[in-house]
Amino acid sequence: TDNEDDYPQESSRKRARFAQIASITRFANSASCNVVAASNVAASNNGETQALVILDTGANIHIVNRPDVLGARRHISTTTIKGVGGESITPRCTGKFGPFGTAYCVPTSTFNILSFRLLAKRFAVTYHREDDTFDVVDQKRAVLIARFAHNKDGMYALEGTEDEEVNNLL
Repeated sequence: TDNEDDYPQESSRKRARFAQIASITRFANSASCNVVAASNVAASNNGETQALVILDTGANIHIVNRPDVLGARRHISTTTIKGVGGESITPRCTGKFGPFGTAYCVPTSTFNILSFRLLAKRFAVTYHREDDTFDVVDQKRAVLIARFAHNKDGMYALEGTEDEEVNNLL
């Protein structure tokens, strides 16, 4: 189990933001989906920014914040994504997010979110305790689709892939 001493004290503003994220993402169903809000970019080695993809064990859907990463994109206006706090967002569109399957586009979402539950239905997901990572493997093709590593913000962020389609999405 985690020990509180393992994590540095967060500022009250950051703690409040993480509490908001947790409350928004905790409860959702297929009719009213969930949203996460926080920082959507991470610095790459050359100083440019790239979209951050996180693995969310509480999510019931996949969410992206850029419509251009969706294939077979279609406009939607009747689906509502509702968080626990009562805030609702209507996604702009839905489409195929590479090998991960259907995702909703919410440009105001500050993360691209992959649902652990949906990934586990489609792929083999393995947790590696020694390095605190999750591997998502397409067993039919014997390809590592994604590796998620625990980052400094306490989230499992996409760290790597062997899949060309996933690389092209990022």
